[in-house]
Amino acid sequence: MDYTTGDLKIDDFEAISDIFRASKLTVIHAEDENVKNAVDILIKSKIKNKIHFAHVSSQKELDHAKQNKISRQVSVEVSPHHLFMNEKDLQSLGAFAEMKPRLKTEQDQKALWLGIKNGTVDIIASDHAPHLKEEKEQANYPFGVPGVETMLPLLLDAFNSNRITLPAIQKLCCENPAKIFRIKNRGFLQEGYDADLVIVDLDKRQAVRNEDLMTKCKWSPYEGKILKGWPVMTIVNGNVVYDNGEIFDVKGREIKFS
Repeated sequence: MDYTTGDLKIDDFEAISDIFRASKLTVIHAEDENVKNAVDILIKSKIKNKIHFAHVSSQKELDHAKQNKISRQVSVEVSPHHLFMNEKDLQSLGAFAEMKPRLKTEQDQKALWLGIKNGTVDIIASDHAPHLKEEKEQANYPFGVPGVETMLPLLLDAFNSNRITLPAIQKLCCENPAKIFRIKNRGFLQEGYDADLVIVDLDKRQAVRNEDLMTKCKWSPYEGKILKGWPVMTIVNGNVVYDNGEIFDVKGREIKFS
């Protein structure tokens, strides 16, 4: 419902209503008033299906989405760059801090953290966009920043700074995504579920360094930032796929939905 990468924007509210009606769950990129418009379409058309707002970035967007959350039809997602960066970072990083939705004010940033605390926010997701450094240096640069690899260290560092609890991280990054998207046998430490685990060292203090990143684009907007708390091992389906910097050639498998 707003511009991102590519020509995907839909302005026709009737067409949007048809999409909401056809899908049990619709994931939406909507900014500012379009968050309110999406909720209004859901209510006015008396649609019983659910909508999920990706990368909500401002207090206004959070307030618009929240007005219908009691119906359990609306879920809200925020991304690390909107939690840990704001519009001031554009001054030093330029295109390397440009994404859609764009970085907002410190007040908006605080509102997102409050949304995490009061339960308005359902999911934290990376919105990973690994554009090459050379692409971001062009005049007509693409929007988006890499975020998969740094998301957990940023959140663990926030835990160490008493900004978020470990159960909240687990709920927002694992449990709620599995519930909302009905992902079978994942998201919980539970008998019969896939053994998808990450082992972390909460005392490990390390700087984000571009040269150490696994992502092929080899850059991060958090370059040089010292974070306390890092993953040291990743287990997928009971198989160790990452161990202290080493990645093993273990094939994954398709997820199933309930």
